[in-house]
Amino acid sequence: RYFEKLFGMADFYQILGNTLEIALLKIVTLLFFSLLLALLLNELKNRYLRSAAQSLMIFPHFLSWIILGGLVKSVFAKYGIVNQFLLSLGMSEPIYFMGNDIWFRVILVVSNLWQEAGFSAILFSAAISGVDVSLYEAAKIDGARPFQIFRKITFPLLMPSVTILTFLNLTGGLKL
Repeated sequence: RYFEKLFGMADFYQILGNTLEIALLKIVTLLFFSLLLALLLNELKNRYLRSAAQSLMIFPHFLSWIILGGLVKSVFAKYGIVNQFLLSLGMSEPIYFMGNDIWFRVILVVSNLWQEAGFSAILFSAAISGVDVSLYEAAKIDGARPFQIFRKITFPLLMPSVTILTFLNLTGGLKL
């Protein structure tokens, strides 16, 4: 009975499409930015700076979605911080970010990045640290540039981690 009601809704396919689109956007952006953060984190040679960066990056992961939602709502509300700043620059009316379908998707994807990219980056960073250093040294001796090293050594060795994180994010992304 409930499945018939769900599939019989006029907006069902639009709702399903929006859910899949947002989930795909979240997965792709999270993988890209967490890989980028992991590579940047791997380049930090100072142990204390790296430890501080990891702590700051993972902190939002432990915030609940209720706290994160409250922060996002207060920042992007009709009279929130962003609109107050825009009004001080001379805008005539505040923007209703949460009611605009484009802005809402952007805010949803960026808030997901803020919460989850640090955790994923630390997982990727751990996988990068497990790569044999002699592979990087041999590539540098052969004259490989940093992008070639990433493309030929780092990324292929990260593929198992990328696959696992993609599946974990896929299951998490569909439960919007």
